[in-house]
Amino acid sequence: FNTLNSIAALVRDDPTRAEQMIERLSSVLRGSLDGADAIPVEREMKLVADYLDLQRMRFGDRLRHSIIWRPEETPAATVPPCAVQPLVENAAKHVAGRRQEGVEVQVGARVEPRGLIIEVADNGPGFDAGSIVIGRGLDNLQGRLRALYGEEARVEFDRASAGMTVRLRIPST
Repeated sequence: FNTLNSIAALVRDDPTRAEQMIERLSSVLRGSLDGADAIPVEREMKLVADYLDLQRMRFGDRLRHSIIWRPEETPAATVPPCAVQPLVENAAKHVAGRRQEGVEVQVGARVEPRGLIIEVADNGPGFDAGSIVIGRGLDNLQGRLRALYGEEARVEFDRASAGMTVRLRIPST
């Protein structure tokens, strides 16, 4: 709804930017409707890039981001649809939306011998795993991963003085 309000505000003043936001929103919504258990990492990273671009239009310079990932290094890797987007959303919503200086978000993906690793790091204050709200974003993601992959998949939280890293570990299938 915040995105729609942002688009509505731009329609008269900056129709080109409003159109760009509509295109990104359409892409994000289309990606969220995928009913598959797993999709190629490339598709998930496209969704994440569109989401970050959309939030950048909303937050401006308070959101800086980079995606560090080479498709050729993860050719057969898959991930549950919308598994990475909630991690990025937490950084955008809870850090960029609340801190004057904003946030830097880095998203990365790589394959290791035991499976796929996806990391979302930000330079915000971080949070404790105990603060995850049951039945919402990260809790739902953890449940989805357990249902699909068992105990081999997990979400890890690494809070440091300079920020927060949330790591998804998805086993090879």
